[in-house]
Amino acid sequence: MTENQRQRLKDHKSKFLNIGVTKNGEGYDIIGVPWEKTVNAFNMHTPDVYLSSDDLKNEELMNELIEYEVLGFYSWVPLDDYSFLSRFTFLRDISIMHAEGLSSLDFMRELYDCRMLYIEDAKLENIDVLIDLNKRGKGILTSLMCVGLLNCDV
Repeated sequence: MTENQRQRLKDHKSKFLNIGVTKNGEGYDIIGVPWEKTVNAFNMHTPDVYLSSDDLKNEELMNELIEYEVLGFYSWVPLDDYSFLSRFTFLRDISIMHAEGLSSLDFMRELYDCRMLYIEDAKLENIDVLIDLNKRGKGILTSLMCVGLLNCDV
């Protein structure tokens, strides 16, 4: 984690947090919205802090992050493993670019509050978890109201 991002996390006053993952953990000044042609970006946020993929393997940092209600996770780099996302049970918005190494969505199994999921370039075994989550929802607050799978094989 860069010193700048460490300070941003230290200064963060809200119990809610949005995380971005970039190659070197430095923040972006501007980010694209994967839902540009829909109205479903109403709850998308920009990251409060940025991490590198190596930071996700730091157990001390991960324990610090789960003290927050992490609402958004946005990754612009390929990751070796996505199972850590299951620790952020409040996630509402997940955007994963360069997901070539993603084959299972099992990390989503308990993410009942997730409303938006966007994944690029994954080779998924199945999407059963997404179907199950959507069936558990109630009314307008159904889980996974907006799912985008760009260039994904299922």
